[in-house]
Amino acid sequence: MDSVRTLLAEAPVTTFHEIINAAGDEPDPGDVWLFTDPAAKTYYAKEGKLARLEQDIRKYLMFFGRWGPDELKILHKILYSHSRLHYGMP
Repeated sequence: MDSVRTLLAEAPVTTFHEIINAAGDEPDPGDVWLFTDPAAKTYYAKEGKLARLEQDIRKYLMFFGRWGPDELKILHKILYSHSRLHYGMP
């Protein structure tokens, strides 16, 4: 349990708002880390398995090195609704 607490304490916190800003309002469909929890990415990096995680994401989740339109549509809805809520819009 201590290792989980340490991992969570050291993991960078990325919010949807940061993803929107970094992506210029539209997420990059070629970004392998687009749907990866930052804490998980930190964990795999510390274990020396980040390259393997990237390979698995590209092989089993992405299509020809890109996220599919359905995944991007869902992410867009999440980001859009989160940004509207963040700024107090219904």
